[in-house]
Amino acid sequence: FNGFTFSTDKTSCIHFCRKRRLHPEPEILLEGQLLNVVNEIKFLGVTFDKKLTFKPHVMKLRKKLDKTLNILKVISNTSWGASRTSLLRVYRASILSKIDYGCVIYGSARQSVLKRLDPIHHSALRLCSGAFRTSPVESLYVECCEPSLDHRRRILTLHYYFQILSLPGHPFFNYKESQFIFRLQRARPSVIPSFFTTVSELLRNLNLEDLQVVPNLKLHLTPWKSHGLKFLNPFKTFDKANTAPEVYQQLFADHRDIYHNFIPIFTDGSKGSLSTSFACVFINSTLSFQLHSSCSIFTAEIAAILHALNQISRSTPDNYIIYSDSLSALESMT
Repeated sequence: FNGFTFSTDKTSCIHFCRKRRLHPEPEILLEGQLLNVVNEIKFLGVTFDKKLTFKPHVMKLRKKLDKTLNILKVISNTSWGASRTSLLRVYRASILSKIDYGCVIYGSARQSVLKRLDPIHHSALRLCSGAFRTSPVESLYVECCEPSLDHRRRILTLHYYFQILSLPGHPFFNYKESQFIFRLQRARPSVIPSFFTTVSELLRNLNLEDLQVVPNLKLHLTPWKSHGLKFLNPFKTFDKANTAPEVYQQLFADHRDIYHNFIPIFTDGSKGSLSTSFACVFINSTLSFQLHSSCSIFTAEIAAILHALNQISRSTPDNYIIYSDSLSALESMT
């Protein structure tokens, strides 16, 4: 192991088990020495207990955050203290970051355990906003633009789930929860749901069950070097407010005369109050697609260009030219 050795004195094991009756602990030997069986162990900053209640982790985190909260108490003086913006930045960097770390794992704990972190969150928001002790916590969330810890854990859980779906090489990329687990949790609601069961419930409540996640493709481009992608903009020297539409039409006609041997493809994206969509117009066909309503107009424009490139890659080799009215989308690719 290139100089790496195991220390039997520093090595311990933990038996994850929910049995309540007496049962023998596992006997694991390392270099002939019996390893010590512990009730809890810390791994990558998260404390795991043998019943996976995560109560020891939350209690240790609460004790650590109590000390960190003193920083906000010192710099939130009303006469010489920091501004609200600065206090919120300190809170997010020194306290909220510690709460977020590992919350996808310890978020499966009981609500009675997780609620022990809420007083820290509420006290910090009161210090940052200067609100009274009697102010409702819902008002604090709105005033400081910070969600509750429970809502924040749900957001981070979905972020991690979508990250899994965007990485084809992830071990859980094609994971499907077994029906046995679903039936068990329906029959025994007291059983703590697994990660994928929790995500499935969140997606169902948000009506996102049919959401398709585009895999994160491996790009072999070197960002520190110019990759040579360029686009044509014959209208950049003309002011849109002071240029007649006929001038643009004539410029486009001249442009098409120069590139008459290129097959034109037109792309466009649009966003309304209820939906986002894009379209690609080819010589003999027009294709339109609808995206999720949460997608931006920039996403629609980029998706339209990407779809046009995919169609070109499947077509007969020839000269093609793509027309887009989104300058931001074109500039982002250069």
